[in-house]
Amino acid sequence: MRKLLAFLVLTAGFVACGHAQQTDNRLDFAFAQLKSNGAGPFARALFVSNPTAAQQLETQLGPLVSNGGGYIGYDVLSRKPLTSRIDRYIVAIYYEKYPVFLRIDSYRSSEGRLFLPAIVSLDADKILPAETLEVTGR
Repeated sequence: MRKLLAFLVLTAGFVACGHAQQTDNRLDFAFAQLKSNGAGPFARALFVSNPTAAQQLETQLGPLVSNGGGYIGYDVLSRKPLTSRIDRYIVAIYYEKYPVFLRIDSYRSSEGRLFLPAIVSLDADKILPAETLEVTGR
C-alpha cells in the first residue's frame, strides 16, 4: 500500500513538472522572439490561437520595448496555481532604462495550454502580489 501511494505521488509530481516544462518552453520561445524580433512576434508566440489578445499585448508592450533601451533578459518572479487548470505567471522583463512587469494567466484546456490576455505595467505594485511586495520591503 505504501509503495502504491509513493508511486502515485511521484507520478503526479512528474506530470505536474511536464506541464510546467511545456509552458516554460513556450515562454522561452516567446522571449527569444521578443529579444530578436520585438513585441509583435513575442505577442503572437504567446497567443497563438488568440490574435485579439496578441494585438492588445503588442499595443501595450510596443512603446515600452522601443523606449526601454536594450533588452537585458527576463525572470519569472512567480508561478502560482490559481485553480486546477489556471496558473498565474508574474514576469519581469529587463531593459536598460526600466523593468516591465507582466501578469499572464495560463489555462489548461482540452486543446492544450492557452495564455489569457496579459496585464502590462512599469509599476510593480500593479502586477506583483501584495505578499511579494511585503517580503521585498515595498
